[in-house]
Amino acid sequence: MQIDFTGAAELIDSAARIIKTFTEGLRDALKASIETVDLVSARTAQNRLREVHRRALFLVNRQGLMLMPSAEKYTQIPTAENWRAVREEIVGTLKEVEALSGDLMALRGDFLLEETYLGLLEAMTKREHALREVLEISEPPTTPNEMGAFREFLKSYVVLVRELQHMNISLGGYIRAREGGAKG
Repeated sequence: MQIDFTGAAELIDSAARIIKTFTEGLRDALKASIETVDLVSARTAQNRLREVHRRALFLVNRQGLMLMPSAEKYTQIPTAENWRAVREEIVGTLKEVEALSGDLMALRGDFLLEETYLGLLEAMTKREHALREVLEISEPPTTPNEMGAFREFLKSYVVLVRELQHMNISLGGYIRAREGGAKG
């Protein structure tokens, strides 16, 4: 049986592009001092934005410290036990992705422009779907082709994590600038 990671990798690539676009828009808004927050609900939005930032930081750390190392270990030592560890980390990561999606939904109307909001929700949905696709694979990849496809999936996932890190940096700067402007 041939295991296909291509669809999951494509979803991850697409999610990374969406997050990159959001990050660039956030940086541009910060540089141009463009107002993206409805001032009437600024405090609520700021609190929700801080929660999104906190949860996204946790997600990046979880992936970097737990999911990716277990996946890399599997590529080096492909045992059933190591595949189980990968699947367990995917389950934990999915819970965090779902929580972050919930936080993003709470921002609707408070912070994000409609197209930005929809793009981020799409990115999170694609990430969830890609991780679920990998979870649905009950048999671990073992053939050279399957292992190659899994490695390609991991490369795509690394790009996604990197884009989320960039988003967090921009989001942190945006939050600091907003808080500085509110005090000024």
